[in-house]
Amino acid sequence: MSFRWSLLRGAAALGVALAAGHLAQSVRPAGAVMANLAAVSPRTDLPSEAVPKSASLRTGQGVGLPQPTGITPVAAELPARSECPVTLDLTALPGALIGLSLNAPCNLGERVVIRHAGLSFTARTGAQGTLQLTFPALQEAGLVAVYLEGSAIVLGEVALPEVRALRRFAFQWAAPAQFDLRVSEGGRLFVGTSSQAPGADLKVLTLGSAEVSDPLLAQVYTFPAADTAIDLTVEHRITEDTCGQTLPAEIITAAAGRAETRDYPVAVPLCGTSGDILVLKNLAPDLKLAAPD
Repeated sequence: MSFRWSLLRGAAALGVALAAGHLAQSVRPAGAVMANLAAVSPRTDLPSEAVPKSASLRTGQGVGLPQPTGITPVAAELPARSECPVTLDLTALPGALIGLSLNAPCNLGERVVIRHAGLSFTARTGAQGTLQLTFPALQEAGLVAVYLEGSAIVLGEVALPEVRALRRFAFQWAAPAQFDLRVSEGGRLFVGTSSQAPGADLKVLTLGSAEVSDPLLAQVYTFPAADTAIDLTVEHRITEDTCGQTLPAEIITAAAGRAETRDYPVAVPLCGTSGDILVLKNLAPDLKLAAPD
């Protein structure tokens, strides 16, 4: 099922939306589903030329940004900028994946940040302002926020009941750090892949574009429904940019359609070890448990 969302701007509409925490409601053509519309206009205390460096990591520079926590439709329909309509389609895909399609005709080739249930990663719109991608759902109520240039936000939601039968683990971080999630499952080794082609192995899916300023990256592991022996580690390649620093990172664990996020700062050894690998273990000791019914 697909849900379409449009970006709303305008000072009057913003005041209503922020004060009441409400989102407007509109109806698609006959035979389609009802959609909610939402937006937050650019804030005056943030740079107007770009999305904040981190719209997600609590230890990053996104402090004070509005956090999407739910959708409450209201009866009134708020006006959108007619010259720059922004639409967001969310589709529930097999495997509890979310298909995202963004059309932002005034945001050409720009950095955007995708957020869902604490998960956060960067992407870039195409030359026509479009973006299509797929990522794992972490919550049954698939609320998604897309941060555009000027700190504007477009929200959407899609139901994903299938996710209740899955357990997922996500590790996310900000560049210039380089992390790799590696999982040994039943004697097979899985590493991150960015391939989203049909039939691709999505056991460990890499999310986020590193080809933008201030990249936010993540890797998500979906583990089996059966009780299987699992060995999960995250490796960090030490570089001159990261040695001797404490790197902000986050861990998200999802089960039974709910997700929990916790900070996981990574202390990197002092410089002089550039090129070495730092191995992080015991990140989620309960992963060996069977998936919930």
